[in-house]
Amino acid sequence: MTKKFFIIPIALFAITTAFKSGEPELAVQSSVQTSDTLNAAEIQLVPSVMDIAETSEKFLIREIKVLNKGGSPLVIKSVTPSCWCASVVVMTPTVNPMTTGKIRLSMNTAGMSDTLNRLEFIVESNAKNSPTAYSVFVRLPKSVLKTSSVE
Repeated sequence: MTKKFFIIPIALFAITTAFKSGEPELAVQSSVQTSDTLNAAEIQLVPSVMDIAETSEKFLIREIKVLNKGGSPLVIKSVTPSCWCASVVVMTPTVNPMTTGKIRLSMNTAGMSDTLNRLEFIVESNAKNSPTAYSVFVRLPKSVLKTSSVE
């Protein structure tokens, strides 16, 4: 009789183990979101360069798209223009993987002194390719430029 008591639990253990071996184990998912260091955020600015055709506008407002090509959220920390004649508003400071955000560029052409002007915007972020430079070329007609007389 004692042999039956030992055989029954061993048989039940063997049967349950056999059935469980075909089932995948469920991993416990953490609610803490960690950054993906192997597939970090990667910023791409679209278009890659902005060329504003000849314009006589005094104030230019343009938007560029920010694409996060990485696997972690992209956080834009700052955007610095190369000239006092420009300012920036980051419309989307956090861009999730494989989605787009926006940056609004404002430029005052009254401070520009040539027919072809180049402005640089430096984008600081947590992307692996940060800092990222963005160029804007502004073409102005000669009639808009201030003329200085030399006596």
